[in-house]
Amino acid sequence: MSCARKESPFLKASLKVAAAGWHITTIRKKGDVCVVTQSPFSFLRKIAAVLFGSGTPELTEQCLSEEPEKEVRKETPEPSPESGPETAGETDKEEDEIITGEVPPEYADETILQLNDEPERGMTGETIPASFPEPWDEAAAEHADQEEDIPAEAVIVIPAAEPSGEESIVPPFREGTKTRILSVMNYKGGVGKTTVTANLAAALAKRGKRVLAIDLDPQSSLSFSFFHVDEWKQKFAETKTIKNWYDAFIDKDFNWNLERLVVDPKLQIRGSGKLHLICSHLALINIEIELSSKLSGSTERELRNNFLRVHSRLAQGLKSLDGRYDVVLIDCPPSFNIVTKTAVAASDYLLVPTIPDYLSTLGIDYLNNKVESLVETYNRYVDICEDHEFNHISPVVLGVLFTMIQLSAGIPIRAQQPFIRDVRKREYPVFETMLRENRTMYSNISATPLPVILRRGAGQTQQNVISELEDLASEVLERMK
Repeated sequence: MSCARKESPFLKASLKVAAAGWHITTIRKKGDVCVVTQSPFSFLRKIAAVLFGSGTPELTEQCLSEEPEKEVRKETPEPSPESGPETAGETDKEEDEIITGEVPPEYADETILQLNDEPERGMTGETIPASFPEPWDEAAAEHADQEEDIPAEAVIVIPAAEPSGEESIVPPFREGTKTRILSVMNYKGGVGKTTVTANLAAALAKRGKRVLAIDLDPQSSLSFSFFHVDEWKQKFAETKTIKNWYDAFIDKDFNWNLERLVVDPKLQIRGSGKLHLICSHLALINIEIELSSKLSGSTERELRNNFLRVHSRLAQGLKSLDGRYDVVLIDCPPSFNIVTKTAVAASDYLLVPTIPDYLSTLGIDYLNNKVESLVETYNRYVDICEDHEFNHISPVVLGVLFTMIQLSAGIPIRAQQPFIRDVRKREYPVFETMLRENRTMYSNISATPLPVILRRGAGQTQQNVISELEDLASEVLERMK
């Protein structure tokens, strides 16, 4: 952790925002805008008070010093008899505050106050007392008022965990484009959902489509189809996963712009197509219980409204990306939990991969019944609800896709044929394309994570596999017209 001060209006803005009651962790210059991050921590408010409230510039010099860390104490006058016991108590606590640290080289040219989302600790690792006085030091606030005024519109307050300071990579809005949202799901795991999502996304991008893939599975297999685990941990795990987005809703009832979570796998795709990703997190599995707590209510009306608010969360988030991508593909977990339901409520289409065996095809009926029940309940609540921010949902099953086909003489083996015929007799549409089983091709054995359809190779087997994936992309585009 570090503190730095530079004669700049952006640091002064921190005092004004702090005086208004915000807890500040980050102030960063972004163009002509001051970006302020809110946090439950109050330590930086005290740093600001020390830097400005005492009027002693040498404190700043010690804070910026490259010498070994020193303890810097704020001298506090003895409480007056009129101050009362509460003020005196606060003064006693202030006498123990220690501020030390140095400025990392990368922050030399900008004004930053930074505090990580960790237990409050000093710059040398010592625990900071949890009982800092509230409200914030009035003397510091008065000193701040003497500084240059900062226009209210120059300060933007955002949630603490939200990524900031990075330019968006999301494509610009394209007039006349209606983003189509397709969820890939099955109640049973191991049927190829992630394989289908990753390769379909790449195939559509190759055809010039702007594609966003969203990983909603806590196993994070889709994320690891494009990034090594170490790279994911280093760059995205802390602040750029879909878990952060759900956390913001659970903790602060705040709806981030999903644009801030979009990352670029930097695949070599020719033409105008793009493939972007929102990563998942292994801890997303814990979100289920926390989302469930948002469904409670003391009245029937409150229960209905909370049901709509929770289940429409992803749909609301994706509104900001409408017209900026041609297709959004969502890789769902192998269950029909609340996270999966948010995907259904956000989707225009559903694609159901399945292996032609008893257990996998059994899950199709179960999934269909669950989807129908969710749609019926959701739309009924929309009709009753007085809040017009919610819309009816009507996801369409685009088709059942048979995967892991074992071929003999160019056709599925005899053991799989009855299940294929059985599904075709039901009410569900079925894709003509079928994907063969090839564990060698579909396993992520390359040095760089890459969907099969983007790998180079001249072998006949690889060409057959890629041809099937291309056929699937053609069929999907045709059915989404």
